[in-house]
Amino acid sequence: MIICHSCGNPADHHVTLKSGEIAEFCWPCYSDWASERRGLDSTRYKHPEKLHVLGRTFSVHYDTYDEGVVFSAIEDSHRSFHSFSCTVPFETDGTAAAAQLRNVICHGLKHPSLNKEASMLEDEGFIDIWYDEKDDHGLLFVIDGTPYASKELLNILSCREGWRLEFRFRDTFPQPGSHWHIREEHLPEDDVK
Repeated sequence: MIICHSCGNPADHHVTLKSGEIAEFCWPCYSDWASERRGLDSTRYKHPEKLHVLGRTFSVHYDTYDEGVVFSAIEDSHRSFHSFSCTVPFETDGTAAAAQLRNVICHGLKHPSLNKEASMLEDEGFIDIWYDEKDDHGLLFVIDGTPYASKELLNILSCREGWRLEFRFRDTFPQPGSHWHIREEHLPEDDVK
């Protein structure tokens, strides 16, 4: 098992530094390191580790991107893969961001992307795209916390024949159990001081 060099917990973020060395981090330590590397005060983004919304529990994480700070929530369940996120300005503190994220989760749980009775996507929603070695195409599509194989997604989309699909791809967080590998030169520079 690879260990985070900052705290000793299992590492899931692996950064090849400009020096050629590999830095191993758990997600929270990686987020703090990446923020501080950009000249941001990582203590500003401290947030509750868990959010409880509508009887469900979510683990909370943050990452800094060019457009701001992305706070992510992943449901603590082995039966569901619900995940939500919101982007806030760099000036927003972790407590305020967690409150906004709680609202996003609540809205997402109350307004699902898939009408299961009709097996049809709603007019708006989101689909996470994950890797799946069991699928013929290597993909798994997660809608409202439920995973679907490529063929299942095509069946769901067939109900929208004759419609136009508008889309916007957005970076997301790692699927549970995965590892992130990145080169330091691909990360944003310290441009937000």
